[in-house]
Amino acid sequence: MYAAAKAFVISLPARGWTNATMNRVLAAAFVVALAGCALLVQAIVGRMNDNAAATHHDMIAGILKTELATLERATFTTSHWDDAATNLYGSLNERWAVSNIAMNKSMPKHAYVVDEHGGTLFALRWDRAAVSPLAQAAPAAVKALMARLPHNAQALKTVNPVAGMVADYEGRPALIAGSILLPETKTIAIPAGQFRYLVYVQEIDSSQLLRWQRMFWIAGLSWRRTVDDDAGQSSLAVAPDGSPALGYLTWPTPTPGRDAMIELWPMAAGLALLFAFIAGLCIILNSRSRSLLEKSNREAHDFASLADEARQQADAALAQAQRDRERAEHLAAREIEEQIRHQAQLRSSNARTANQIEQMISALTADLVQAAHNLEHSADTTLDSVQAQHEQAQRITQGSRAAAASILGIMHSVRSMGDILGEVSAETARSRDSIRNSAARSAIAGNANRTMCDEVERIGKAATQIGEITARTRMLALNATIEAARAGEAGHGFRVVADEVKALAIQVDRLNATVETSVSQLGTAARVSFDLSDGVRGSLEELAQSAVATLQTVNDQCAMTENVGRSSRSVDTHAEIVINGANAVVKSLDDIGVQADLTRRNAALVRDGAERLTDALMQFVAQLRAA
Repeated sequence: MYAAAKAFVISLPARGWTNATMNRVLAAAFVVALAGCALLVQAIVGRMNDNAAATHHDMIAGILKTELATLERATFTTSHWDDAATNLYGSLNERWAVSNIAMNKSMPKHAYVVDEHGGTLFALRWDRAAVSPLAQAAPAAVKALMARLPHNAQALKTVNPVAGMVADYEGRPALIAGSILLPETKTIAIPAGQFRYLVYVQEIDSSQLLRWQRMFWIAGLSWRRTVDDDAGQSSLAVAPDGSPALGYLTWPTPTPGRDAMIELWPMAAGLALLFAFIAGLCIILNSRSRSLLEKSNREAHDFASLADEARQQADAALAQAQRDRERAEHLAAREIEEQIRHQAQLRSSNARTANQIEQMISALTADLVQAAHNLEHSADTTLDSVQAQHEQAQRITQGSRAAAASILGIMHSVRSMGDILGEVSAETARSRDSIRNSAARSAIAGNANRTMCDEVERIGKAATQIGEITARTRMLALNATIEAARAGEAGHGFRVVADEVKALAIQVDRLNATVETSVSQLGTAARVSFDLSDGVRGSLEELAQSAVATLQTVNDQCAMTENVGRSSRSVDTHAEIVINGANAVVKSLDDIGVQADLTRRNAALVRDGAERLTDALMQFVAQLRAA
């Protein structure tokens, strides 16, 4: 690339480009580069602004979804409650409803209880102001909620018991969530007939928008019914499913790229000045380079004149060299004829020598190969014989070892049997005494079983009291959950503790049921054990008589076992002698096999060496003949 640029610059004078024209071309190139940098920076700034706008849009859409999901969870938790199912069905207990499902300033939500047709049975705003029926305040929302919630016990298995949406509430946007009122436990039956539903309404007003601004660091968040083409504002359409937009959440469009450029404009200006300085410096250097180039062209013209003179001298030297070459070729031809005659004589002598060497090599290698084959055949025969004898000796050794192992096992079994019989004799004597003592303890066990029955009865009474305490604990946990829901964000930690207490109460209740079952089974077992105590005492007396007869039989077996042990020790001594002899034979056969295998390998090496020697000598003969 450098050579091409240099050739281009050298050719410029031939094209008629002056120094001023070249400077203008360089200045234009620097201006184009500066404009390209400016366009690239502008594109980066635009992309940063677009990414920030998309992030804010997704964040605000996520805020709406999160708030709606939180409202749905709160509605579902409050509606699935034994007290709610008891007080909000039938004759609705308004006093209980005001105390337990209404909200306050910390959680500004309106509470409604409606029937399955959407009719309002109970309504209360968080600020206790006058409130319209839900079907009048949000008719479209009521119709959509009733369509999505279950209306019979069969639908509870397939339909989600809670539903939420964004809707128009008295001409203002709001988050609305509804859930069917059901008992939490199976101790209260699902109400028969028409279901009732708990509905919470959370308006999206200025206070709510202000809370979102503080929580998510979004400045200038506001609500508008319509939006105009304002380049400095971004918006998110808020609409129920399949319905026109209720309005728009708007916020100032973020411009982090522009803000960054405003902060960095001194650096950008400094870079532009530096770029201009470099451009001017390049133009100055170009002017100087052009002057040096013209000087170089003049010097090159002088060098060309000198080169012509040198070329003429070289032509004269070339003619003299041509004459010298013709004379050298004549002398070389005469020398070649002499070499050809000498080589013919040398090839004739080499052929005779090669024939003699080839005959000697053939005879020698044939003898070596035959001797190697004979030696290898003898080694193979020896190895086969040794292998057969080795296998026979191993079978003898294995049989002897197996017999010795069997004898050792018999001896060990005899010794073990003698020891066991001795222990059985002693144990039988001890068992006789223990059985007699056990008969006396059986009466004591009967009294202990009667005491166990009394203790089991007291444990059952304690389990009943634990069940009552567990029921009160669950009620306290439920009340704590309600108070935490009223406290809003401030009660989040308390709500977690209440949920854990509630779960612990359920686990204690299950454990108490297990304890009651175990106590009932233990009482039955104690009574059965008491009834069996008398039968066990009679059986123990019979076992004592049987132990006396068993003791006599065991003593007779001990004498017989001692005789068998003496015979086994004699057989074991002879088996050891046989094994030692077989091992010596196997070792000798192994040594013979190693020597035979070594002989076979040496024969193979001799044969391979003879073949390699033959190949080498044959190559030498071939080279000798070719020489």
